[in-house]
Amino acid sequence: MNLTVENRKHRAIRVPPVVLERSGLSDAELFSVFALENSVVVLKDTMNAKEVLAAFKSMTGMAQELLVVLALACGQCEESSGACGEDDAQDGLHPIQNLAPETREILLSCGVCLDALDELLLTGETIYGGP
Repeated sequence: MNLTVENRKHRAIRVPPVVLERSGLSDAELFSVFALENSVVVLKDTMNAKEVLAAFKSMTGMAQELLVVLALACGQCEESSGACGEDDAQDGLHPIQNLAPETREILLSCGVCLDALDELLLTGETIYGGP
C-alpha cells in the first residue's frame, strides 16, 4: 500500500510501503491527516492506548530533534541575567515577541539564545535541511 497526498499544485507526496511498515501504518485502512504549520502528521484513524502512547513518544522525539536544530543554530545563551530576548519582546519590532510564553520558557530552559533566534527569524535563514 502507498499513501499518496496531493496538494493544489498537483504535486503528490508518496509514502513508500517500507516507511508505512516501519511506522506501523501498513495495516491501517483509514488515516487521520493533520495539517500543522510547516508539517503534516499522519496517524491511524483508530488507535488503542498503546498505539496512542507510541505515537506520542514518537512525536515527542521529533519535537526534541527540532529543539536540537534550534539550539545548534542559535547557540548557547550568554545572557547571565536571564533577560535574553526580553528587550526585543517588548518593543514590538521583533518576531520573537510572537512566541508563546511557554515556548520562550522551554527554549530558555534549554539554553537557546533568544536574541540569536530573533535574528534568524528576521533574516529567514534556513537552519533545517537543504544542501
